[in-house]
Amino acid sequence: MTGKVQRFISYRKHWNYWKKFIAALFSVFGSLCLVLDFASFVWDSLPLRGWKLTLVFIVIALGAAAFLTRERPPKKEYSFGSTVEIVSGDLFDQDCSIVVGTCTTFDTDVESRIIASSSIQGQVLSKVYSNDLQSLDEDIEIALSNEDPVGEIAKEGKTKRYPIGTVAVLRPKRLDSRIYFVAYTEMSETNTAASRIDYLWNSLSSLWEKVQQNENGEPIAIPAIGQGMSRLKPFLTLEDSIRLIITSFVFSSRSTIISNNLRIVLPENSYESIDRVAMQNFMNQLA
Repeated sequence: MTGKVQRFISYRKHWNYWKKFIAALFSVFGSLCLVLDFASFVWDSLPLRGWKLTLVFIVIALGAAAFLTRERPPKKEYSFGSTVEIVSGDLFDQDCSIVVGTCTTFDTDVESRIIASSSIQGQVLSKVYSNDLQSLDEDIEIALSNEDPVGEIAKEGKTKRYPIGTVAVLRPKRLDSRIYFVAYTEMSETNTAASRIDYLWNSLSSLWEKVQQNENGEPIAIPAIGQGMSRLKPFLTLEDSIRLIITSFVFSSRSTIISNNLRIVLPENSYESIDRVAMQNFMNQLA
């Protein structure tokens, strides 16, 4: 099955799409009936009548409804001057600064499997720093130089703990943009990450402050944080994570412009799994 066919099916597998389609179908059909009434008033006879005319109307209505409900990536422009969109793609292919979720110890070691190489954080090391762990750690240390640790933890890897919501703003030499490492999980003595919904909410608030201070309103891309090894997944679905990010951004943006474009970037399979019609409806309701 090709990617286009999979995308077509995944968009239409949710009941929200069919509610939208049926509403569009009846709306178009009703409009056609009004046109027919007007035409019957103006002309005494029409070239088509009865079941032939009904069939033509049904075909036109189905085609128009399909066109009106065609897939478009969820996107909303808000009155405060920012656009929020959900897109399918690679976070590291975006032409703007990106957000990466991390733990309060800012661990980076992939070889010891403290950080999974497949995680977004692990991909920063491989894709941005070409597996140069020392350079990544140096950039993190520079970014945290004005932050005070709140304690230490006896574990393998890094041991200094920073507050939940600490944001390290990195400027890698290989990029023209920034990477925002936001700490929303805590590591245990066995390097098991865990978080809570309030940790994530508070961390997002801290993130927007840093973005507002550094980006001058430029676009920012963020993954659906809270879906990795943070132990939030049983309680925070992918769609819940997206809603939380959007809600936090919109609420924070009502007092000051943070970014002219918040881009929530999902892998292809994750993008296809969400109800995009429901996501669009949710974004519209926050206006």
